[in-house]
Amino acid sequence: MKDNSKIWIVYFIIFMFVGVYGPLGIVFSYVYKTFQDKGGYTILLTEEQSTIYMEAKSNQGKLLHLAQENEYIPQPRSQALISVYEFVTNVKFDGAIMVLIIIDNVVLSLEHYRMSAAFETNVGLVRPVILILFIVEMLLKLVAWRRYFFSSWWNWLDIFVVATGISGKFKLYRNYIFKTEK
Repeated sequence: MKDNSKIWIVYFIIFMFVGVYGPLGIVFSYVYKTFQDKGGYTILLTEEQSTIYMEAKSNQGKLLHLAQENEYIPQPRSQALISVYEFVTNVKFDGAIMVLIIIDNVVLSLEHYRMSAAFETNVGLVRPVILILFIVEMLLKLVAWRRYFFSSWWNWLDIFVVATGISGKFKLYRNYIFKTEK
């Protein structure tokens, strides 16, 4: 059967990367190069935003700025909290969380009806680990940013994602304990 052949799966994956992501990469790199040649992303900022950006850049990361609320998040006074603050506000930390989000999306997209038992077990092992990492990320930000944590809508989104993930795990365990159907 043509629809169940593994060669069609390979063809689809190659087509997606070469036929879709390739041209998109070219377009995005052109747009990025054009913005860099014309002054970078500061050309899209208002005067007030540009002033805030230049001020934040001159502080060399001492203050984290929330653009939506025009509120600064000051560094904590405790040395231990300062190290957590610097860890959480680091670009590499954001990149790692972005990679974790992508991995979570890939794992979510791999789940399908009539999965084999081994595949379902592997997916069932990966998802709780990712959820725990999201919980750790949220708690680190909460510790580092203190009350300012709640002033960012992205952090509220983190709370929602973690809460729904935890509630989903409770439902899964309840179904397992009481032997109800999925």
